[in-house]
Amino acid sequence: KKSILVQTHTSKMDKTSAILPTPSASPQLQDVVANAGGSVTLGRNYMKPGSESEQLISITDASGAAILQLHMMSWDSGVFLRMPDGTEVMKLVPGAEYGSLEGTHGGKLIKILYGNSISATCSDLVQGKPLNDVWLLEDGSEVARLVAHTHWWVVPVVTFSACIGVCCIHCHQNHDMQIKRNDAVVGNLTTTERKENVLTASDHGALSGALLCQCLNRWLWAYGLA
Repeated sequence: KKSILVQTHTSKMDKTSAILPTPSASPQLQDVVANAGGSVTLGRNYMKPGSESEQLISITDASGAAILQLHMMSWDSGVFLRMPDGTEVMKLVPGAEYGSLEGTHGGKLIKILYGNSISATCSDLVQGKPLNDVWLLEDGSEVARLVAHTHWWVVPVVTFSACIGVCCIHCHQNHDMQIKRNDAVVGNLTTTERKENVLTASDHGALSGALLCQCLNRWLWAYGLA
């Protein structure tokens, strides 16, 4: 009789566990981008630089379907990437270095650095780049980099303005950039007339990394220019 009772109790436990929901893992950014058709478009910021307005910006795939949302509320809150249904994919908060973002995703430490140091700025200007490179690191290793195109007029402007021109030259170009991985060009970022960013790359990892790099640029543009 005891064995029958034990067997009955076990059967009830099995039935109970069968109906409990299984916790689901957060979506991985690279998996979402891998199904985007090799291209993602980041919508424009609908506010003035330096304001404290909340922003919810749509990210679409090659067909124009919404796949993600970039949510920004303030400088201190950083940025959130969410699925269209609100499921959080990634959260990045301000890092130790000014103008950087960091967080964890898929068990890895994510860090996005904007080349805003004096040495980086001078080096880029000498090369004719009006914008600094933006780096994405996973556990300290480079995953992707946004690299500004060189322009012939940068060096003359900086030279003849006694370096005063460095304060404004980044606003006087089209912000198109190359997407690099391990120094190899794997894609491009172009800006439309509507100020939307279209990122295209053959490497899904580099494409998702470049998207994060541009999210840093958007965050800095929105809240770091006050």
